[in-house]
Amino acid sequence: MSAHAWLTVNQQATVPNHARDLRSLKKSREEFKYLVDKEPENASHWFGLAMAMEMLGYPREEYLEKLEQAYIRAPRELHIAQWLAEELYQQKDAEYFAKVAKPLMFELPDEDENKQIKMRLAELQGKPKSI
Repeated sequence: MSAHAWLTVNQQATVPNHARDLRSLKKSREEFKYLVDKEPENASHWFGLAMAMEMLGYPREEYLEKLEQAYIRAPRELHIAQWLAEELYQQKDAEYFAKVAKPLMFELPDEDENKQIKMRLAELQGKPKSI
């Protein structure tokens, strides 16, 4: 079930919003809900549920709850931490962004991404942006 749910989400992620197969995404969302209920400690299930909900147009607060649950379970998972950091930056939540971004900087293999995180951190903390 997990493989099917992920296959659907990954396929639909590459499709423009207006052309997405909403029926398939809804089924994927239901599969991830089931998986979260069965294995609540599995960060991947929470992450997939958040992705499906975001693509289905759920309010930001709702899919962010799921993303945060994924982060709590796997804070060093790059895809989860990067998405959460981006959402926190967009919300201008400086304190929470710093909690996510600081460890993320040590995990990022790309120097440009690392610099971007540092600049955003400095921006939200009101520090000069010279890196």
